[in-house]
Amino acid sequence: MRARRITLPACLATLSLSLLYTASLAPSGRFCLIIAAGLVPAAAVVSAGLPTGFLCYGVTGVLGLLVLPRKEIPILYLLFFGLYPMVKSLIEGIGKLWMEWLFKLLFLNLVLILLLSSLKGLLMPFLSPILAERLWLAALMGNLFFPLYDVLFSRCITYYVIHVDRHLLQ
Repeated sequence: MRARRITLPACLATLSLSLLYTASLAPSGRFCLIIAAGLVPAAAVVSAGLPTGFLCYGVTGVLGLLVLPRKEIPILYLLFFGLYPMVKSLIEGIGKLWMEWLFKLLFLNLVLILLLSSLKGLLMPFLSPILAERLWLAALMGNLFFPLYDVLFSRCITYYVIHVDRHLLQ
């Protein structure tokens, strides 16, 4: 059992890093691959707990910064997509739906403020020319699409729990 606790986050970090590496090479679909890489720490949280999720996230992010040719990809992963599974897990422990959504949107907007004010250059390759010229519109679009992202994220976690997790550590 102890070996499984060590190998699971290592395997998941490898999967997540592979997705980020593919995103750095892909001519299109980078954003979707970063989102997919961000789902992997959620599997670590479900299968082995919050500390394992943070371990998977941290290893993937640090290795991504060291080995990936496009640094904006691991930075987006570190700032939002890789971190969100643990933030979501902590926030959803509150138990009041309206407070959970408030804190999730607060987290999203803090990241957006950081990206759009200080790290604007990192986000530009992922934005259409219209959104790149109107950053307020990019922030608005992020807030509009975030609930859909969160609901789909929850459904992916549910699918993982039902179809994968119970078979993984047998």
